[in-house]
Amino acid sequence: MKHALLLSLLCCRVCAAQPACGLAAPATLLGTEMCWADYYSRAYSVPLEFVHAVIDVESAWQPYVVSAKGAAGLMQLMPPTAFTFGVTNRFRVEENVRGGVA
Repeated sequence: MKHALLLSLLCCRVCAAQPACGLAAPATLLGTEMCWADYYSRAYSVPLEFVHAVIDVESAWQPYVVSAKGAAGLMQLMPPTAFTFGVTNRFRVEENVRGGVA
């Protein structure tokens, strides 16, 4: 009985830790981008200001931008970098931010 209670409490904490971006999408694309940036900055212990600065410089918060060298998305991931961090779609905001912050 105690183990079941502890397991259910643990599961509730994990569910509560899920990003708001995945549960109720923000109204705008920028809101979604900022939500994922906030989530992954906390998940990887990277300062949020740094994540925002990288996105500002690399893509100006435009998720579908591609550089002349082939870098793509918000964090301007190159194909080998994306592959290394498990990003299968560099234009998907969540994956791009996760890969870039990681």
